[in-house]
Amino acid sequence: EEAYYKNKAAKEIVACDIASELVENPMDVDLNNLGEGINEAYSDNGAALQGEQFYFQSTRPVSTGKKIKVKGKVKGNTATYDSTFNIRMYKASKDEIGQWGNKEQVSLEIKAKEYNIGNPTISYDGSRMYFSVCKTINEKAICNVYVSQYEGSGWGKPAPLKEINSKVSSTKMPYAFYDEVAQKEYLLYVSNQKGGLGKFDIYYSEISKNGSLSEPKNL
Repeated sequence: EEAYYKNKAAKEIVACDIASELVENPMDVDLNNLGEGINEAYSDNGAALQGEQFYFQSTRPVSTGKKIKVKGKVKGNTATYDSTFNIRMYKASKDEIGQWGNKEQVSLEIKAKEYNIGNPTISYDGSRMYFSVCKTINEKAICNVYVSQYEGSGWGKPAPLKEINSKVSSTKMPYAFYDEVAQKEYLLYVSNQKGGLGKFDIYYSEISKNGSLSEPKNL
């Protein structure tokens, strides 16, 4: 445990050095907020493009309907309710003046009462979408990578990737990458599966033409 924190502290020092260097020699980068058509009061991130469709994950508050016991009297309050936060996937497109909007939740059938879904990534040919689904398995929070096939008018029923998922460890944050030189497609992801070098390691698998994955390899 001591070695872990020493290594973590060393990385933070390097990050501070890089930050100081960037302040003195800033990079020429133009950052633009995508506007209220995408962003709201809570976190909006993990984006992917499929043609003119923009996919992303969004954190939203959801009321549990449970009353919170408040000590003492709170003037003007007759009832206070608890709330939780869920992460869901949304899509948006540009309007006639080029602004992002027309936002709506992506309907994906997940067999779980409580879950979070996000980190979408689209395959090179646009036919498959990979994403993370996190839910509780045996009283433990586990994330798995799922895939959904595009069926012309929307995304089909999601299926877990059995080649890389586990019921005792997490696999998440997929990224589909096409190597134009080798003409091969790969799926990168992180996992804390047994045999890794750290808490979460980066792995990759080659995606075959029929969508199956090769044996995971640690980077």
